[in-house]
Amino acid sequence: MNLIKKGISFIAVLALLQACTSDDSEMNNGVLSDVDFTVSVSGDGTVATVTPTSSGATMYEIDFGTEANDDMHQTAGVPITYDYPDETATYTIKVTAQAEGKESVTVEKEQLITYQIPQTDVVGRWVMLHNEGALAVGPSSEDLSWWSSGLADVKTRDCFFDDVFEFKSDGSFVTELGDATWREASWEDVEEDGCSSTVAPYDGSASGTWFHNETEQTITLTGKGAFLGLAKVINGAEITSVAQAANTITYSNVSFSEDKTIMTVQINFGVGVWQYKLAKEGSAAAMLPETDADGDGVLDVDDECPNLHGGTNANGCPDTGVGTDPFDDFEGNGNITWVGDAAGVNVGVPNPSKTGINTSDNVLQYVDEGGQYANIRFDLNEEKTDKFDLSTKNVFKVKVYVPSPETPHAEPKKLALKLQDGSSNAPWEGQVVVEQNYEYDTWQELTFDFSTYSAETKFSRIVVQFNGENNYEWVNAYIDDFTYGTNE
Repeated sequence: MNLIKKGISFIAVLALLQACTSDDSEMNNGVLSDVDFTVSVSGDGTVATVTPTSSGATMYEIDFGTEANDDMHQTAGVPITYDYPDETATYTIKVTAQAEGKESVTVEKEQLITYQIPQTDVVGRWVMLHNEGALAVGPSSEDLSWWSSGLADVKTRDCFFDDVFEFKSDGSFVTELGDATWREASWEDVEEDGCSSTVAPYDGSASGTWFHNETEQTITLTGKGAFLGLAKVINGAEITSVAQAANTITYSNVSFSEDKTIMTVQINFGVGVWQYKLAKEGSAAAMLPETDADGDGVLDVDDECPNLHGGTNANGCPDTGVGTDPFDDFEGNGNITWVGDAAGVNVGVPNPSKTGINTSDNVLQYVDEGGQYANIRFDLNEEKTDKFDLSTKNVFKVKVYVPSPETPHAEPKKLALKLQDGSSNAPWEGQVVVEQNYEYDTWQELTFDFSTYSAETKFSRIVVQFNGENNYEWVNAYIDDFTYGTNE
């Protein structure tokens, strides 16, 4: 009886051992099957989601195929997402299926990642705004009072206003400048401001890329020779030679008009800020305006006297010239045609400080960017034949406002009025000058008495000059209510 029980027990144990050995063999020798994965791409084309599948796997190791150290992930089978670099490239994705006691299985696939450039309002072909204010410069982004382009500049600088700046949808940036563009004497290889041949890399041959950060309102151009507006302006400086060309330029305060046809950008160049207004090619803002503000039949863009009815003159200026009573209130009632001589002259700009003795709306802006002889002037008539009769009237008055400069001036604060013979080949020879001091940040009326020269009959021209000759300091000033009469 005992032998039988022991025999039965031995058989049962043997059977149990055989069963365990058989199961372990199947586990150790088994393989995972049906290992696979799918890839879906989203976002800007660089966000890839991998979903692994198999029969029997409990863990997956995913290698997204980049050289970075953040592209290895593990998952129990749920999708894993990875954000690739913002570029177009092909990567080898590897998925390794794993389970305890089973041999790992790896499957790999090639995956093309195509970066899709965000298509913002900047995409397209742009030219400079074909109207006044296309260019402006000042001490800060809120104060662009040093100088701004006028409507006439669209024609006189036509080689610049036809330049094209193109933001392509694939993220590339190119310029089309033609054979000539506007270049200034601040360039080492340019003798005087004007249209001249383009020079590499600012000749349209360079290509670059663009990135528009809508949140920060910036546009970054990458590529030597890629720029907007004026090639000389880079971040923190104004360059003087092509050898100083920047590899990257970032423009700030980027904004668009409501209809998206005008784009405004700014760039800080160290001592001040330039602002550019660009117009979408083909839009009304990219074409010359057909306005005639003074109704004399001469379009404003061709009108040398835009605030005066020009009679029959093709240039839009009065037939009789200034005559013997020059005056200007810059509200459209004057009879003076102001001309800048190395100084910018902007007629009818908003009064920068409607306070004190001058609350009028519009004034004249005078901008001297450091010119040796910079001034503004006018003649009594185009032929320079009309002369001042100083025996009866010899006093000139003008209101003056000069904001405090960002960099204090070393030269005295003086305004000079000069009487010259405009018909002379050297009008400065024999000129007479009266100077008056002025103060910053307040409107003041200055009186210039030429009664000492009452016997002179040769003078046909008035020259207005801030801070004198041989002074290279920048001057931004405003004048208003220019009159001619007596001391009474």
